Amino acid sequence: MAARRGSLVVVVGLVAAMPAAAQDLRAEIETTRTIPPGEHLVFRIDAAAGGLAFEDPTRRELTADQQAAVAAVPAWLAPDLAAAFLRMRTAEGPDELARLILEAEDPAYVDEIGFLVARLSPEDRRRMDREIIPESVRAIYERDAEIAFADLVERGGPDDPDRYTTVVYRAVRGGTPFTFELPRDVYYWQVVHPVLDGEDVVYMDPMRHRAADPPDGVHWRTYLWTDRFDRSYQAASVLTSPNRITAATFAAWSLRGRPRAFGHFVDLEVGPIELVRAATGEPVAVSFTRGDQRCGGNDYPNPDGMYFATLSPVELAAANGAPEFLRNLVRAGGGNADLLASDVTSWTPLAVAPRGILILRDRVPFDLPADPNEAAAALLGRTVDILPSADLDALVLSTDVAPFLNTTYNKIIVPSDQPRALYEALARNAEKIERFVDYGGTFEFHGATRAEDDWSDLRMPGGLHATPQDGAHVHDELAPYGYPLLSDIVPQAEYLWDFVPQMGLPGDRAFDPAGTALERLGWWVSQVVTWNIQEKVCWTRGGVAARYLTPQEIAYDHFGNCGELQDLWTGAGRANLIAVWNVGTIGDDHMWNEVWQGEQWIPVQVDWSDNDTRLENWGVAYDADTGGSKTISGMDAFRGDGLSLAALGRYPPTTRDDHLWNDYSHHVTLEAHVEDADGNPVDGALVLIATPSLYDPSSLTIAAWRTTGPDGVARVVVGEANDYYVQITSSLGAYPDAEHVDEWVTEEEAVPDAVFPRTFTLEGRLPLGGPDAVVPPAGAPAVRLAGEVAVSREILRGTSAAFSRTFSEPFDSGDVQVELLTEDQYLQYFGGAPFVAAAEEARGRTLTLDQTLPAGRFVLVVANRARAATEQEVSVHLALWDPAGDDGGEAAPDASGDEG
Repeated sequence: MAARRGSLVVVVGLVAAMPAAAQDLRAEIETTRTIPPGEHLVFRIDAAAGGLAFEDPTRRELTADQQAAVAAVPAWLAPDLAAAFLRMRTAEGPDELARLILEAEDPAYVDEIGFLVARLSPEDRRRMDREIIPESVRAIYERDAEIAFADLVERGGPDDPDRYTTVVYRAVRGGTPFTFELPRDVYYWQVVHPVLDGEDVVYMDPMRHRAADPPDGVHWRTYLWTDRFDRSYQAASVLTSPNRITAATFAAWSLRGRPRAFGHFVDLEVGPIELVRAATGEPVAVSFTRGDQRCGGNDYPNPDGMYFATLSPVELAAANGAPEFLRNLVRAGGGNADLLASDVTSWTPLAVAPRGILILRDRVPFDLPADPNEAAAALLGRTVDILPSADLDALVLSTDVAPFLNTTYNKIIVPSDQPRALYEALARNAEKIERFVDYGGTFEFHGATRAEDDWSDLRMPGGLHATPQDGAHVHDELAPYGYPLLSDIVPQAEYLWDFVPQMGLPGDRAFDPAGTALERLGWWVSQVVTWNIQEKVCWTRGGVAARYLTPQEIAYDHFGNCGELQDLWTGAGRANLIAVWNVGTIGDDHMWNEVWQGEQWIPVQVDWSDNDTRLENWGVAYDADTGGSKTISGMDAFRGDGLSLAALGRYPPTTRDDHLWNDYSHHVTLEAHVEDADGNPVDGALVLIATPSLYDPSSLTIAAWRTTGPDGVARVVVGEANDYYVQITSSLGAYPDAEHVDEWVTEEEAVPDAVFPRTFTLEGRLPLGGPDAVVPPAGAPAVRLAGEVAVSREILRGTSAAFSRTFSEPFDSGDVQVELLTEDQYLQYFGGAPFVAAAEEARGRTLTLDQTLPAGRFVLVVANRARAATEQEVSVHLALWDPAGDDGGEAAPDASGDEG
């Protein structure tokens, strides 16, 4: 393309129009920068002197530490890290974060630390505890040696610019073992990243539920794995209230030559919390919840009750000066709390009735002068009745009609060392006692007895079974255990998964040593979070129960609904190097998880109240298309920086039992095209989708949201058969306005696979106006300006509608404007006034420049005016050469120097 005097020659291509080597090079400059929306870069040209100089009016420069950190990370990460440093404000501590990379205790940690510095949201960088970054990465590498089913692998050597870390898993399908590798980006986002969805990245005191410095404050990746913390989630209340039970507690017992445990529990019908273990690992004291999992209404106001059982002679220990464990047992109630003095009798209004303690006893244990259980109960100020086994058959413990209340008592204690007749009466009345527990009662069984009264052939209430008490199964070395420790349960699995979908593994199942890692993880979550939030209200009489966001708080509290179970699963999974993220239907009030299984994400869920584990069960959203009862609306997966991604319509659908499978619902696509008042696409606009509320269809709730990309388009995939409304907000205005929504699609229109494109026009305008006029500079050619401006990528900055985070998402596109101005013209341009240019404006993604200039001072501007919220990463290569000819009208030769 021939040049004409006074115009900026533009060729869209990849080869810069550099003059031949025969021409003398006067000056050259090359730089790569990111240009924020509305900003520009400046290249000053002194044509007479042959000088070139670069300026960034935003005055954003990397410090020495930041430059060194960018150089230290792999090449694929370096642009993200450099862009993040350039965006950081002082409150984010950019130099401190750079030094975390430079001072990594192991070179292997550099890529993970660098990724977190680059891809944490700016809000998290401002408010986080920075030491969590190296601590979390260190924990990942420490876990590698302990996990049987997964290995960290380094792809590429230390000097490979494309090096990265990932995980290789061992799995089995159809009996055949195999391995698969986690994609690079999935490893960094869904294993390494410390953000699950809405929580802060801070050290949290799980007991006081507030941010705190270590040692009281902990991070979930370490806290869930180890038992070295004073505020351990393992410590069930019965092991701490009012006395902290340790191995020394049991070692100090004086038992007149009797063993510290007369046997251990076996073949329990419910997977228990193993409160105390023998040195050989067998449980000698257990607790568990069992019932119908109803709670919180006038027809059933109390939560399921609790079982406590021990095979230690706790009365004998108490009589000989060590009453701590016995007192804890007698004090223990449901909900991992102390025994309440009353039961709830109605929820409208809330009312309570006092309840006493019943001791089932035919003789004082171990021929003691008095029963220590009575003394322990007296410390609680509770009414205590004694009942012999002969009267148990006639005893009425609960009502048979709503509200199904227990009568008189809310705890039954069976002391140690009872005659065989009492155990036979218990077995005979097991159903009655189990109903008592189902209605909120507590059954406490001290099962140590004499060999002639052995009850091991009987089924005790709650499905309690134990070894014979014949002296062959005794234990003398005991230690408290409590809720299962994550590192004792999951990492020993041989395989991540066997690719067998599980519609529902029962929550009360016993731990299966042959289970896969996903089965074990589901079991652990169900054991640690035993009760739902309504049950917490029932147990604590707390009115509205607090909801916690961090896995460490959830594990310590042991209460949760789907959201808490989701967060605990994700935290525990990532601690085990399993790729997990949070998924949910915000408008339909349900949350669950997805795990990467080699080819795609699959749904996993633990139901609340110690219930089922579901693996690759696509019915967990409960949509009617998969056999449920809902017609779900929006459904998203959540990335750690706040970006929401569609969870519908990702994979080819299949069927199972005549229901949709491999997807959660049939769906429709809402396609928003957002433009400014001049018809230009608007990026960074928040497209908010609302739908009638699940609980009150006369009101609306948020279903989903997306941010428009550089093309001004946002595609929102939502469930079919719903009404949908839209609101759009942007720096250029709102539609229909900032306070209202507009109807988009009706339920009748929202048929499966339909696409609804719609254009929305905002009142504002992008500052795209070029020069008002072009006045080419006069004079003989002094230099020839040649070079290339190329946008390597764009980076959208968007805001989450739910999590108060700003995410960054790259796009393979670009659109910059190049202006050639005199210095006076640049002053007009910089001041925002209408301006005159020395050449026609050039616009595009890749621009090749060729222009002769007379003597004088000029400014080449590379601007990002076509974007409202997207940075553009631009590479600029410019050179000044002696002019090719007197008239300056010839095209510059190709860079190869070939003639033709």
